[in-house]
Amino acid sequence: MIKTKLIALTAFMSCSALLVAQSEETEGADFIYDASFSYLLGDVPTLENKWYSNGHAFSFMGEARMGSHAAFGYGLGLSVYVLHNNLNYTKPERDGTPGFSTFTISPDSAVNVNEQMLNYIDVPLEFRFRTRPNERGNDFNVTIGARIGYRYMGNAYHRSGDYAIRQYRILGESRWRLQPYARIGWGEFALFAGLDLLYNLEQWTSTAGVGNYNMVSAGLSIQL
Repeated sequence: MIKTKLIALTAFMSCSALLVAQSEETEGADFIYDASFSYLLGDVPTLENKWYSNGHAFSFMGEARMGSHAAFGYGLGLSVYVLHNNLNYTKPERDGTPGFSTFTISPDSAVNVNEQMLNYIDVPLEFRFRTRPNERGNDFNVTIGARIGYRYMGNAYHRSGDYAIRQYRILGESRWRLQPYARIGWGEFALFAGLDLLYNLEQWTSTAGVGNYNMVSAGLSIQL
């Protein structure tokens, strides 16, 4: 009887230790949502961004600990950006094809909608630093990282009055992105800022001219 109890107690303690070890190893596996105001920077001086441009990045993360207050995070994510600005549509060059026709929203028209939507698959890599949690489990945390991404889809939409144009596959010369970013927060919430170093739109033709544009993002993060 005593032997049976000892075996049961040993098994219970072994299972408990295994669960604790697993929970410690997987503590950093989490989900992060970055909601941002995202806008373009470019070499066209007449570029104007609208305040309602937005970005949404979803990351599923794991981490490898580097001591009691530091860790290396890695994961896989998806992001989508809806950019509103004054980069009006211009017609492509005629290629002499019979029946080929074009439609242009002129520079002086009142464009009601003018946006580009960019979709990426991302690999986020980051260094995390956090303080000891308080009695409620919240900690002060700082993250410095970078997203390596591939744009798998992009389109642009322009509307003026009763007329609209949608452009598909606006991938440009480069589909890749490299976005260094940082978060600083308390508990599950953080401030977020990132800058794309590679052009998101390259040799983009509009009524503002031909230009190269990269993206700046700033907003809030939820870390679950």
